Amino acid sequence: MSVVHAAWMPRRARIFGVAVLLAGLVAGCGGLEQVEVSATAPPTSPAPTTLPAAGPTTSFQGAVASLDGEAGEMVVAVRIIWAPVLRSEAQERRVLVDGSTRWDPASGGLSRVLIGDEVQVDALDVADGPWRALRIRLLDID
Repeated sequence: MSVVHAAWMPRRARIFGVAVLLAGLVAGCGGLEQVEVSATAPPTSPAPTTLPAAGPTTSFQGAVASLDGEAGEMVVAVRIIWAPVLRSEAQERRVLVDGSTRWDPASGGLSRVLIGDEVQVDALDVADGPWRALRIRLLDID
């Protein structure tokens, strides 16, 4: 037997030993109980709540003319309409403020607003009723 052949013998023996151990391990694990897996359809999401027919969103700016905290409404004396088209137009808009209205900066909501405060409102134009506020920014104009 040559020297090279003798050097390869221990390596072959180790590989054979590892193969025997793995075969024994696989055979020993065969006694585990079978697990069944089933898949079902994901749960359906709840139907969205129905809101009044809303028109496009708009953004306008002006001073708060009046407040009604119990009804969750305020009247804004609009001077600038930012969207959908930028224009300067003086009018009053009644704005509905609810729990989904976002405030920027975050504040205590309608209870922190004072008459005369400058606000910028992003709102939905509801066909019958006040503008529904999506976000209200309190502006610090001095």
